Order: sequence, then C-alpha cells, then structure tokens
Amino acid sequence: MIDPTDPSFGACFPACYPSDAPPGTPPCAPGLVCDPYQMLGAGCTATPNTQGGRNGAPCTMDSDCGGICLREISADGSPSGWIGGFCASVGRLPAPSAYQTGQPLPMSNCPVGNVAIPPNRALMQGDMAICLKACVVDADCGRPGLHCNRDIFALGVPPADGFCQPLDCMSPEYVTMANHGCPTGYHCQPAAMMPSTGVCARGS
Repeated sequence: MIDPTDPSFGACFPACYPSDAPPGTPPCAPGLVCDPYQMLGAGCTATPNTQGGRNGAPCTMDSDCGGICLREISADGSPSGWIGGFCASVGRLPAPSAYQTGQPLPMSNCPVGNVAIPPNRALMQGDMAICLKACVVDADCGRPGLHCNRDIFALGVPPADGFCQPLDCMSPEYVTMANHGCPTGYHCQPAAMMPSTGVCARGS
C-alpha cells in the first residue's frame, strides 16, 4: 500500500475480500471473517468493527465512522465540499482493466454498495483505494451538495454507476442553477487546491 500523500512511502498489509474475491485469493482462517471496516482496509478478524457510521453517513471526526471521516472542513481550515462530513473507508486498488466504460465500477474489497476509487493517478494495482458510496444519480448520495460522478478519468462513455463526491459548483452543470447548486446556508467559492473548481462553503 502506497501512501497517497507521500508516494515514496509504502508498506505491505494483509487484505481479504468480503465478497467476489479474485481467483486464487485465500479465504480467512476458520473462525475469522473479512471485515471491510478495519483501519488499514478489509482484514480478517474475529470481531468485526460495528462502531460508527457506515460509508456515506455524516461525520465530524473519524470516530463517527466505521472507517474514516472526510471532514467538511479540511485540516488547513478550508471547506472541502463534503457537506456534513462523509464516512468512507480504505480498500485495495484493482487493476486499471477493472474500470470499463458501460460497466459498474469495481467494488474490490470495499463494503457492499461502495466502489474503489484511486486517490490519485500515480497509484497502481494493490495500492490504497478510497471506498466511496456507489450511486447512479445525485439523489443516491443522500443529501444536497453531493454529486454522483459518473465520468471517472473522463472515459467518454461513462461506467454504469458512479461514486458520491462534492459537487463542483463552478462546473457548467451547476453554474446556472440557483446558488450554483449549493444548499441553503452555503455559497459557492473557489476550491483551495484547485481554484478553477468550486466547493459549497458554509455561509451565505
């Protein structure tokens, strides 16, 4: 697993698959189950993690989630666009061939109902993926301010489903909407890391 914030750092961790394991993947030992909500991704355990919200639930800190919390306010104090926070988890990145136009995005060893998304394009098969709630339309993401991204890697013909992420309130899809698509109590502002895109930030 490569650290997506520091590609020079990596380590190997055991992994398992809750369902649809690739051929040749060994199962968990007797008495153990594959839990997709372990700290370092899906792992075999005798005591599955039942604490915290499942992926897609609102959160303010990691302890609110079974996995990790994508906070509404980033560590640098800037708005992330994840309105209300968003629970996610960590999984194993599948091969690039798993991402096909017209087909569902790969679940890999993410929880059921989630898809494995690479944090950046530098990562390779076996590295860390972010497990995000799967969707087909924006409403599947559960609350305003979130968007169902069905154009991963700009494939042209989209996959059969997508994943939930903050909407880009400066994109043509939202710029003509009332309040740029942001919910009441929020406004559109340039994203801190990519000023050409926009995030919904608290305040009017």
